[in-house]
Amino acid sequence: MRDFFEGRSGGFRRSHFEGRSGGFRRSHCRPLGWGLVLSALFLGGCGFFGGKKVELKVPEESVIVRVTITAKRYSFTPNLIRVKQGQALEIKLVSEDVPHGFGIRRPGRIRNFGSFEPGQPITVVVRTDTKGVIEFFSTVYSGVDYNDMQGKILVE
Repeated sequence: MRDFFEGRSGGFRRSHFEGRSGGFRRSHCRPLGWGLVLSALFLGGCGFFGGKKVELKVPEESVIVRVTITAKRYSFTPNLIRVKQGQALEIKLVSEDVPHGFGIRRPGRIRNFGSFEPGQPITVVVRTDTKGVIEFFSTVYSGVDYNDMQGKILVE
């Protein structure tokens, strides 16, 4: 038997199958194991294994505040919105002249909701779980002063 593992008989050397502990080495099992794990995560994320999409749902007992913001070159109207903590804020964004963008900045986080064009409004929902100031701003270049397109949401 010793010749089969270590000799010149064309067999496998012991190091291919046995490590110091006498069993299979883990490095031979690792690529297959990780491949299966990564495949399951990928397929589960795609919905093949009952993965569920997470949607932001507004509790029915909460109050929904609806606001329409009009964007035209270099300003949002209104540029100051007040809501109470916990109220869902639904913002309809309308452009009067050129494509604009909409993003919000919270302490430590920035979110870009994308762009909207004249005649194609978008609606976004902003969570107001914590008190403070949420800044909003344009994310699409619309001219030299597009940096002035800013506003605030005061969560009281």
